[in-house]
Formats: sequence, C-alpha cells, structure tokens
Amino acid sequence: MALPDRSNISAVGWTAVSVARCRAVESARPDAWFNDPLAVHLVRNVDHSAPAARPGLEAWISVRTRFLDELTEQATDDGIRQVVIVAAGLDARAFRLPLPPDTTVFEVDRSDILDVKETLINQAGLAPGCRRQTVVADILDPEWMSRLADRGWEPGRSTLWILEGLLIYLDHCQRVRLLSQLAAASDHGRLGVTLSTETGPMRHPLWRPSVEDDPEVWMSSSGWAARTETMTEASVSFGRPLPATARAGRSWRLVGATAAGHR
Repeated sequence: MALPDRSNISAVGWTAVSVARCRAVESARPDAWFNDPLAVHLVRNVDHSAPAARPGLEAWISVRTRFLDELTEQATDDGIRQVVIVAAGLDARAFRLPLPPDTTVFEVDRSDILDVKETLINQAGLAPGCRRQTVVADILDPEWMSRLADRGWEPGRSTLWILEGLLIYLDHCQRVRLLSQLAAASDHGRLGVTLSTETGPMRHPLWRPSVEDDPEVWMSSSGWAARTETMTEASVSFGRPLPATARAGRSWRLVGATAAGHR
C-alpha cells in the first residue's frame, strides 16, 4: 500500500510521516516508552518511499514524545478536559494515552494531512479512548480559532495546548503571535512546546531556529510562565541518555508552561 502522491501533501505535512516512522521504532523497543498503533500500522502496511531519518531524529522524537505525554497526563490528572494539538500531523495521543473518557482531544491541521490520517486510522481499525475532534485549519489563518470553537472547543474552560515540532517552522514574529493568541484564550491554560536553536549542518532546510534570548524570557512576554530543559537533560532524567549521534539534542528545548499568573 502506498501513501498518496507526495505532490498532494505539503512539505511540512510530509514531515508527519517521518515523525510517525520514528515513533514506530520506539514502539518496537523492548523498553519502549510508548506504543503508537497508528505509527506501527504506517510502517507495517505503507511503502517506505521516504528517505532514512536524519541522525539522532529517532531518539529526539522519543524524548519529546515522552515529555509531552507526561505533561498531557498530568494536565488531565489535574482536571483539564480540553487538549488541543496544534499541527497534529499523525499524532495518536487520543488513541494511545489513558486519558479520561470525558476529555476531548482536538487535532488541528490542514486537510491534506488529516485526510491521510483518517485513511490510516480506518485501515488500522483504531478507536479513541476519549472524545476526538479534527479541525481543518491553518494556524497562520487568523480565523483558525473560530474553526476550533465551531468543533466544540470552549474558550471558558481550561485547555492544554500541545505544539510539538511546530514552532521550528515559524519565524519569531509568528511564534510570538501564536503563543500570545493561545495565552489570551487560556483561562488557567497550560502549554507544551518544543523549540530548537539548531543552525548547523543538522538543521532541516525548512527549519527556522529560535535564536532569541532564553525562551523563558521571551515566552513570558507572550503570556506564559515557562520551565525549560534541553532534550539532553530530559533524556538523562528519563534514564536513557541520548546516543552520540543525537548529541545535537542540546540545541532542542522542551517547554512546559502555564498561562502567566496561573502558576
């Protein structure tokens, strides 16, 4: 079975396939941190026309996935019942995390990648363990949050926003605008983010690294009280230090934040 023609999927959207393949590698480990059934289905049943992963990418994806998984479970343990995954790609948290059944996971992305995702979900026979809503929208469109509300998101309720692997594709002004928008919409909201300052040969041609000051400082100006750690630090705390091929993980930041004033 083959994926749809690559010309029908945006370049950024196609990276979701590479990320899913990395999650399938983690799922196959005897000491796996998570099991991603959608990623496993992709690898087992779809042809492998994409190039091999960049050195270290599989390890980076595993670390950031575990970090954001734990953040998501902590938020729902604390009573948050709205999780919005922005630029969701092939994210499968609605299927693989033990979230309370009254939690709603909103998956926001462009129609090209969501169409592929729904096909894969149906082929794999997957059913979410909580409520799930897809939202067709481009987050650079000023109206995207209206489309989110049309799908049932309630601005008056606390929300966890997940921005995994997204901000690296935005410039600084776009990052600040998006984060400010989410903070303004978040009553006691929380946020999980990945950032990178990588500018060397490991940098993907589509990446726009964060070259600003300490992210805790500039995120504060966007309305978020943030706590950051490098991917290298997180991997050590999880008991599986990054391999030598992934040492560029020092340039990646994992961020957990709360809407300013609601620490």
